Amino acid sequence: MSRFFVSIFLNFLFGKIVQSLPVPLALEKASIVDESYTSYQDVFDALLNALFPITFIILFNVSKTGPIKRVLLPLFDDILYNAIAWVFPLIVSLSYEMYPFFMYLLFVAIFHIVHSVLAIKKKEIIDDLHTSETEVFNNLTISLISNPAIFIPEIWIVNISYRLAAGYFNPMMITFLVLFSILLICSVSFRIKIQLQGWPKKRLGIYTVYSLIFFYTPTILQTLYITIYLPVNFYFVKSLIFVLVICLTRGVSYFYDRIPGDFLATSYATVHYYLRTLIDKQYRQ
Repeated sequence: MSRFFVSIFLNFLFGKIVQSLPVPLALEKASIVDESYTSYQDVFDALLNALFPITFIILFNVSKTGPIKRVLLPLFDDILYNAIAWVFPLIVSLSYEMYPFFMYLLFVAIFHIVHSVLAIKKKEIIDDLHTSETEVFNNLTISLISNPAIFIPEIWIVNISYRLAAGYFNPMMITFLVLFSILLICSVSFRIKIQLQGWPKKRLGIYTVYSLIFFYTPTILQTLYITIYLPVNFYFVKSLIFVLVICLTRGVSYFYDRIPGDFLATSYATVHYYLRTLIDKQYRQ
């Protein structure tokens, strides 16, 4: 009988305690939940951050022999570069309904990719480029280096000029206009001089630096301009930066390690082989 009264007393006491709380416990716990929050962007960001070290390990620790190192890796480098140089800008021009820019970009992209395919179609490997019949710089290599430095600045100079004419003034945009203009003028002058006089025997170091600048700078400037002024969305910007970093990392690897002789001589590998050869010659001098 005493247990019965104790049970009634405890139930009464617990009920009074619960009633005295200002907010029910269930509601208080629920208040920390943000119903408007969506995790898609953060999950995507976290996945890319996780992929960075994984990708680097894969790209730098592939087997030294076999099709992965010999064929797939140089092809992968070509795809990365063409994606940064042409595919992402094409997506931007379509997303912002800049159809004249899209048509011009498509024409230039096809023109450049044809050069890349021509390099692959030869089915040469890096060792084939060591032959005495191969010049240090041929017309195909010069085109692969200078074409992006000519066409990419042209596109964005027109775009920036159009935006400035429409009243969209921004000091940073003026900076991009100046940088693209300098790059265009220098690359056109470089291309004309090489075509008329050939690759110089003297002052090799200066022309090597020019080649490095003309090959890498256009895609970097283009990426910065797109991410600042023409960001499609969060996912696009993160993907663009991710691919650019991977592409540049792969490019640096050509200068850090000796290029394997059985590498497929794709356009990207061929350009880096010639640049590496020029740097080695200058260093030995």
